[in-house]
Amino acid sequence: MSKTKTKGSSVVDQVIGAGVDAVNARRIADELAALARQDACMADAMGHVQKVYDFLGDPSKIIGSDKTKHGEIAEAIEVHITNAEDALAGNKPSATLDLEKGRIDKTDYRIGDTDYQSKFINGVRKGLGHIDEHRAKYPDFVANGGKYAVPKDQFEILKRIATGETKIEGLSDTKVRNLAAHIKEIEAQTGKSFEEVVTTSRSTYAEVQQGKAQETTDGHEERLKKDNEERKDDIRTEHQASWSEGLKVAGSAAAIAGGVSFVTQAWNFHKEGRNIFKGELTKADWKKMGVEVGSNAGIAAVTAGGIYVLTNCADMAAPLAAALASAAKGVGSLVIDYLEGKMTLTQLLESGLYVCGETAVVSLASMAGQTLIPIPVVGAMIGSLAGKVLYQLAGNVIKDLKPKVAEIETQLQKVIARYEVAQQILARRYRRLNDLMKLSFDREANLHMVELSAQLAVAVGVREELVLKNRGDFHAFMQGKHALNRLTTVG
Repeated sequence: MSKTKTKGSSVVDQVIGAGVDAVNARRIADELAALARQDACMADAMGHVQKVYDFLGDPSKIIGSDKTKHGEIAEAIEVHITNAEDALAGNKPSATLDLEKGRIDKTDYRIGDTDYQSKFINGVRKGLGHIDEHRAKYPDFVANGGKYAVPKDQFEILKRIATGETKIEGLSDTKVRNLAAHIKEIEAQTGKSFEEVVTTSRSTYAEVQQGKAQETTDGHEERLKKDNEERKDDIRTEHQASWSEGLKVAGSAAAIAGGVSFVTQAWNFHKEGRNIFKGELTKADWKKMGVEVGSNAGIAAVTAGGIYVLTNCADMAAPLAAALASAAKGVGSLVIDYLEGKMTLTQLLESGLYVCGETAVVSLASMAGQTLIPIPVVGAMIGSLAGKVLYQLAGNVIKDLKPKVAEIETQLQKVIARYEVAQQILARRYRRLNDLMKLSFDREANLHMVELSAQLAVAVGVREELVLKNRGDFHAFMQGKHALNRLTTVG
């Protein structure tokens, strides 16, 4: 069996495969860790949502009458849902209700560094009136960056009027003009734009009423759950195999293979007594080294890229993907030699079987090594080296046994030839016996024989009445009524 040298090695390919597997494993581990962190963020967010449910669960503890409790509910939803959104994003809570001077101070709640006074009043005009009263009582509130939060639906109306709209559905032209004048007055007195003074709450006026707040909170909870699933989908997408990662893997493999090739050749020159760092190499030597380094780097890059694609797109284990890459390179090189007339078809088949056999053994040994030594690359390298040595030893043993096997095959062929001759003789004899057996049980043949024997008897002088010529004569003879019976009795 001939061995054809091919560029690359099954051991090197297994090491590259182990490196690719380590990259894949690290990416998967990062994905699982990110998903776990997101699950923890979701649990934290649901804790803040639960605070709203707890708040709504005991109306007796909500400040105000039944007609004004909705203001407190709006503030609780604003703060706790804001904190839930922060938690879902992995950030610290930014909103608080527990301020230094209590709940009836000039500030109802704070988000980040901004103080808010919530004005959930029934009616847009009345809401602006309450804002005026608060500004009069606390003139420094807006000056220090404070804002007034109004229901979402009311803010949309005020924003449209502030930007110059004069036709608002549900409002008369007079009311629209009065609200526009009121907005300009606020801007003039504060020296700020309307939206710097007044902002929107996340809730409408109707959504925070006692009979509606539970449903509103349910809606926020479902939205947060949906947002969490989208974030997890983004995490999965971010941690999928990609062309950029594949190129990085190929580049790393090329760099390592090129470096190893360079060091190997430098060592070979050193053994020859030439130092590459002292200018003892010729231009031809450097050219040869460059071609070899570049070739090995290129082959390693392509191999790593192929293994990366097979492991991530075909769900193939890294050792098997590396084995397939090795086999493809080895057999491909053999086919080229065959097409160039450097080997016969028989040699191609024998060498191809050897290459594929070695690749299979090395890949299995690599998997075993990685299992026994669960250190990325190290286990695969030791296992694949052991497998290659084992296969080579087995190949040498087989080579030594080949002459004996050939002799046994020759003797076996002689025995087979003798067996075939004996088989032919027996077959002829049994065919004759078979013909006789068929003839002896053939009715027509037996009747014909009776007729022939009767004719023979008459021909040699036997009286015709004494011959049993047919079935009637036979029955008559058996009953003692034939002429032959009388002859026998007389005799």
